[in-house]
Amino acid sequence: MFRKILSITLVICLCLSVFAVMPVQAASKPRSSNFMTGVIDPFWKIVNENPATYSVEAGLGLRLPTQVYDIYESGSGWENIFIQEAEGDWEVISKVYYPVIPSANYQQQALLVWQDADNYIKIDVEYTTWNGPIKAQMIYESGGTVTNVYSEVVEVPSGATSLTVYYKYVRQGNTYTGYYSLDGQQFRQLGTVTLALQNVHIGVTATKNTSLDESPMIDTYCQYIQVITDEPYPFTIEADALEATVGGIKASARVIPTEGVPTHDGNEVVLFQLMKGDTPIGIMATEWDITEGEKFTAFFNVDPSDDSYVVNVFVLDSFSDLTYAPVPLAEKVTIK
Repeated sequence: MFRKILSITLVICLCLSVFAVMPVQAASKPRSSNFMTGVIDPFWKIVNENPATYSVEAGLGLRLPTQVYDIYESGSGWENIFIQEAEGDWEVISKVYYPVIPSANYQQQALLVWQDADNYIKIDVEYTTWNGPIKAQMIYESGGTVTNVYSEVVEVPSGATSLTVYYKYVRQGNTYTGYYSLDGQQFRQLGTVTLALQNVHIGVTATKNTSLDESPMIDTYCQYIQVITDEPYPFTIEADALEATVGGIKASARVIPTEGVPTHDGNEVVLFQLMKGDTPIGIMATEWDITEGEKFTAFFNVDPSDDSYVVNVFVLDSFSDLTYAPVPLAEKVTIK
């Protein structure tokens, strides 16, 4: 077998000139998340975070009040959009709880397929005086312009004071089909959108899209995100904690073929990416044909007493230049 290891001296010189300003572009599949445990999983990122205006509550979920501002077209001032990476084909369901049924214009919690604030797909159930009053809808925004896909009246049970709804997306390539349900079993299709989004994430947000007093802020809860079709990667990473050494830190990880999953043909690249906070600092990469469990180790010449350093570990199909986005072959692991 052929083994090629980039020396740490060469790699650090390279990353300081090129990679220090560019993270490794290897996205992860979406992951299930149960906010009702009272915990926000670390794979969530929060766009325009304002910690004062969200919380997570055991038994209820992720509390997102219907904020004044919205991402709709030229909207600004919005905050607290929770996103996670969503590479590949998948089926995702979110469960949303409204303690009080929306009763004023645009009060909603939405499930997004997200690239950025000008390019996304949205499913929501909201109040509108002109079509409803409670409607489910699917829209998308491309290049800053919104297109309405479909909307319909939601048959809220008579006498209900709260509302639980489920949103679902099915992704196949660049095609996304949206659904909603009141019981989590029988889903109604809202439409299908084909959109070439980049760096795809799924996201959760809440808004009322107005500052008018007649549309008060209400609490909404995302109770969970469930990934239905979650095909495993061909490899699994098991990592040790970062270890201080003389003059630096050591990161070690074992890469194991996933039992029962078809293997990847040819060589793989195991890549260690040194991070300081959110900033990429250095990389070390090893090319190897992994046919059984293998242990890989990277050394980085940094201050071992600085606990802001972490190391991301990837298994990729290749890693050659900045023009090609490598295919991830294992779930990324972060070593602390």
